[in-house]
Amino acid sequence: MSNLGELGLDEVTESKTWGNRKFRFDPGFKAVQGTKDQENGNIGRGRGGERQYYTRVDKETGAVTVYRAGQFRNDDILGTYDKNGEFQPAIDEGNGKPNATKSETEYFKNNDNADKIIKTSERIASDEWEKAGKPTPPGDPYEKIYNKPRPEEGEGGDGDVQNLSDITSKAATIKARKKYSTTLEFPTGITDFFQDKLRISVLKFEPAETGGDLFVDQIKVNRPFLSQKKLTEVRIEGGSPFQQQRGALADKKAIGAVVLPIPDGVTDANLVTYGEDKLNPLQLAGANVALKTLLNDGKMDGGDAMATTLRTAAESGQVPDAVANLLIGSAVGKDANNLLARTSGKIFNNNLQLLFTGPTLRPFTFQYVLSPRDQKESDNVKKIIRMFKQSMAVQRDDVGIFLHAPNTYRLEFLDGSLLSHQFLPRIKECALKGFEVNYMPTNSYMTYDDTSMVQYQLTFQFQELDPIFNDDYENLEGDDSGDIEIGF
Repeated sequence: MSNLGELGLDEVTESKTWGNRKFRFDPGFKAVQGTKDQENGNIGRGRGGERQYYTRVDKETGAVTVYRAGQFRNDDILGTYDKNGEFQPAIDEGNGKPNATKSETEYFKNNDNADKIIKTSERIASDEWEKAGKPTPPGDPYEKIYNKPRPEEGEGGDGDVQNLSDITSKAATIKARKKYSTTLEFPTGITDFFQDKLRISVLKFEPAETGGDLFVDQIKVNRPFLSQKKLTEVRIEGGSPFQQQRGALADKKAIGAVVLPIPDGVTDANLVTYGEDKLNPLQLAGANVALKTLLNDGKMDGGDAMATTLRTAAESGQVPDAVANLLIGSAVGKDANNLLARTSGKIFNNNLQLLFTGPTLRPFTFQYVLSPRDQKESDNVKKIIRMFKQSMAVQRDDVGIFLHAPNTYRLEFLDGSLLSHQFLPRIKECALKGFEVNYMPTNSYMTYDDTSMVQYQLTFQFQELDPIFNDDYENLEGDDSGDIEIGF
């Protein structure tokens, strides 16, 4: 059976319906997948990402109505399931358009989704009805919804029903939790407050994948009065096979989420690594000869390059001294440069340069001090701690041969409209490398009556899975080359 104790059903619902807004679910798709015109739905600006939904059951008719959760409880009625379980979209009387977008309508019309949503809505309504003492009226929600008597225990009814937030979860071969709560928040109500916030979503780890195939074609071109030449055409199909790519972070379905205030002390550090490198003239000449031999450009082969190099050195009048010091250095185990400096007061030109050696991965450290004000906030803190501890833990399979990577995380700084914050950095998919909980940040043991802590200090140590590249900034959502926000 579903763990209905986590659904927040202790609150009083509206007088005419069973249901609870606080039990929202995220189906894991974008409400707007095409253009606004293509989707043909009523949805606010910038609200076309993954949205949350909930249901209510009419106490008199048993009709199950689907709502799209909005800011400040400005929710939208998307439609109602009729007695046949078919989804009937709600139409806006003002403009004659459905409130649900095309993508939302397709999801809620799906027979499998409809069946699970109705079953779960009935279970929630029945739980409220039982807690209220089974009043008549309104009567049994099961009978209202299905228009038939509730089956007796042991008769085999509709079976156990998943939590609504688990509707789209998929089975896995590893022994690991598949779903966490997607509606966690601290403090209570911050999700709907018009203030900036940080949303941390738990994701299923997916390794980066290589691309498709690289095709190289050589085409002979005849040109009058000139020698025939071959042109090389390089085609890439299905992505480059020389680099690894991850799926778009925005498209990954969250299996858990928490909304928190913006932490103090948000910093980022974009770094690349450079290193010094030396190359003496003989090494440089040897490298040049090798390149000419391997990559003949039609102008000079490796033998010609060697001859030219030696001729240039000989004409300088310094070859004998250099060669002599190289041979002596090898014989006595001394650096040829040092011998050359002792005998002639000069050294080889080491061609010292600072060379790019690679990118780095950005770390992010956040710290929170959470002070629950009531039982509900205390329970939320407990669930938040449990979610991060469990999701960052190493996973294993039934056989015990392999260990699997922990879950990863999506970190989003959001403004009051739940849009990407333009003045704080974007963050790529992250691993949680460290999670520290201080149960007594004041160095004294203080609890409430139920033994929950008065204060908790949480420290997160995230690090991005992939480096930042120049073209990442051009792929940001926006109207003006991505310059409308800071970006990564």
